[in-house]
Amino acid sequence: MKSLPMLDYTDNCVRVFCMDSGKLLAESRHHRDWINSMAVSKDGTKILTASRDKTARVWDWKNNDQILCIHEAGQVLRSARFSHDERKIITGGYDGVVSFWEAPIEL
Repeated sequence: MKSLPMLDYTDNCVRVFCMDSGKLLAESRHHRDWINSMAVSKDGTKILTASRDKTARVWDWKNNDQILCIHEAGQVLRSARFSHDERKIITGGYDGVVSFWEAPIEL
């Protein structure tokens, strides 16, 4: 079964749907404000989001667990990405600041 992460900006929720059937497989409601960007891990099991609530979050959609929350004081996050080796998270804010974060756990 193939799945595709879908991002819904209207209710601050990330939803994962089956590509074949369109069935909702999982959803995350961890953010308190709009989600501005989303990235998916290489193995397709983790979703990284950046939000207007000044957080970047990593979510394991198969277990519906939030794995990591990065709070960026003072700036709304515009984007977040995994580094090539997925050991770091890169965030960028509307103020132009780019930050690199060591993942404290194996992502």
